[in-house]
Amino acid sequence: MQGEVKHVRSLYEAAKIYYQSRGIAWFNLEAIDRVIGFLAESSGFVSSSAVNAAGVLQGLRLARTGREAGYILKFLWHVGFLSCRYLRGRFEYRLNAAGHRYYRRRLQQGSEAALSQLYYAVTSRWAPLLKALEYLRAKGRASVRDIVRDLGGEMEYWTSIMSNFGFEVQPVKKPYNEFVVRNLLIPLMQEFGLIEARGRGYELTEQARHVLEKARKDYDVVRTRPQEPLIYAAICDMLLAREAILVSPWIDEATARSIVKGVLKGVGKYTELSELRVVTRRPDDKTRRALRVLRELEDYVELEMGYLTRREVSLHAKIYLSERAATVTSANLLQRSLWRNFEVGIYLPETSTALQQVAEEVWQHAQPHRLI
Repeated sequence: MQGEVKHVRSLYEAAKIYYQSRGIAWFNLEAIDRVIGFLAESSGFVSSSAVNAAGVLQGLRLARTGREAGYILKFLWHVGFLSCRYLRGRFEYRLNAAGHRYYRRRLQQGSEAALSQLYYAVTSRWAPLLKALEYLRAKGRASVRDIVRDLGGEMEYWTSIMSNFGFEVQPVKKPYNEFVVRNLLIPLMQEFGLIEARGRGYELTEQARHVLEKARKDYDVVRTRPQEPLIYAAICDMLLAREAILVSPWIDEATARSIVKGVLKGVGKYTELSELRVVTRRPDDKTRRALRVLRELEDYVELEMGYLTRREVSLHAKIYLSERAATVTSANLLQRSLWRNFEVGIYLPETSTALQQVAEEVWQHAQPHRLI
């Protein structure tokens, strides 16, 4: 299907849409205001269980699963209103400067002024909404059924590939299944004046077209936190192209096995990978075990692996690139870095010549790995 993918154009983009929307199935402005108000009056970080225990959402008409508070907190973190930490296996949040500004604006200037700040945050940062707007611009007019068929179908395709690379996800259309489109995306776009109903479908307003023009950029800031491995998604993106270079001081066996599994399942299907180069520091025993796992690709891919000696220069850079895209990040090819840490990086949907030259220079300094 990859040749038929028209709207969700990469595994990284699909993963970002999936993780930013996971669990969120409806839009309720009063619920958002109540949660922000509770956080403003709280000292320190707050968990979703504390929000539930305080009855913050009591009386609202919501889909009752017991997890609504957590979904609202996650949404507010993704749009930039909250700070987050992960403690004893759960997320805790508090208002950051933007969140406090929203709260003060609502108290002093009213809900309409505060809504304008939320509008800017969502339309500049929340990928599920922006992708829906891009789709409507491309189609001209589309119904809920069209969105589910096209965007939902592409999300199902990409999440099946994510599953092959070890992501804890089953193939799903979300957030572009019928329930979420009707109860979250359409109401949200209508609240912000981004769409108009036309017959059985919807069209963009001029305001929405302006939003999309402002949202255009040549890079994306990637944030990884526990349970949301977006940097790993960006790395997997490289492994779907023809040629890839992975520069990471450290790699562990579990990550290597996930990479091998994803690539081997994609041979002749969704990956074009024919050449893979890997650069690490001088390997310790753990790295050697990981590199031996990668050698399982040798029958399918031209595989070269090298290392930089500490005596000459110590490798600290983490660069992952293909001829199509690239990522520069703080994260090593380690389970801890990719799945459990707070990490950050830059994703380039088009690889820059300068970055390619840097990666090639690193490769030229590398000594070949000799694994027994």
